[in-house]
Amino acid sequence: MSLRKLLFSTRLEEFSLRAVESLYSLREAGLEEMIFLNVVHYDESAVAASYGFDKHIADELSESARLRFVEWEKRVAAEGLSARHVIELGRVEDKIIEVACREGVDLIVLGERRSLPLDSVYLGGVPMGVARRSPIPVMIFKSPEAAVAHPLNPRPLKTIIYCTDFSEVSDLAYKFLKRLSGAVDKVEIVNLLTDDDFAAHDPEEIRTVEEGRLKLMEGMAAELLELGVLADTHIYAGDAAREIITVCAERDATAILMGTTGRRGVVEAVKGSLSHRVVEKSPVPVILVPLPKKTACE
Repeated sequence: MSLRKLLFSTRLEEFSLRAVESLYSLREAGLEEMIFLNVVHYDESAVAASYGFDKHIADELSESARLRFVEWEKRVAAEGLSARHVIELGRVEDKIIEVACREGVDLIVLGERRSLPLDSVYLGGVPMGVARRSPIPVMIFKSPEAAVAHPLNPRPLKTIIYCTDFSEVSDLAYKFLKRLSGAVDKVEIVNLLTDDDFAAHDPEEIRTVEEGRLKLMEGMAAELLELGVLADTHIYAGDAAREIITVCAERDATAILMGTTGRRGVVEAVKGSLSHRVVEKSPVPVILVPLPKKTACE
């Protein structure tokens, strides 16, 4: 099953068009259509809190987005892809998920806005909020200032770090990875030994655990090779987010792909989930594949 349709939600920053152009490479994975989305938030449509909603401002913002999207659609059409746009008024997270479900897209693409002091409190703002709630995989591009330090690769899926703990959600991420295989040259399959592993096993047993996991990952590598994708396997120990970012740099990766449960427990509220910490620290786009959420698209 290929990746046929994606939703690109944007606030129309200058960086956004470069991200769109990099996604042309997903044609190799079966991409046929891009849908551009701009959500005019209620707060943007207010002159001030005391005045409330102003329809004229909302109309101006909507028309500004429409004109920009028309230009983008011409560029996309010149590359042989179909493109159209949707402009909505409402709460950004809600509208992104609503439109993605309504349109039946295979991937949601978001840009990470500039870092703000409260981002660590609110766990990544809109991108991570969407990723926690979405039943559809989410690809998060880096903020404009991060993109300056780490220029966007014109083929963002060229070399992918795939993180697995062999759980149900990691298996879903692996299945999604195979759907992307036409646009991927190389996959670095990564497993992290956790504190729980070391608490449950002595050093000799840890070696046995490593051997078992390497065998599982080598099976994945063989499957990917049949799809025309080279793959290497790696096991690391230590802080999971730090190790993932380190191997990303060492292997010149262009993207990271991992599963996310979307949970918001006490620990996640205090320090952020692994997926949030990876998104926060990663210099490259991160693709988060969720567990099924039946209610999100109903």
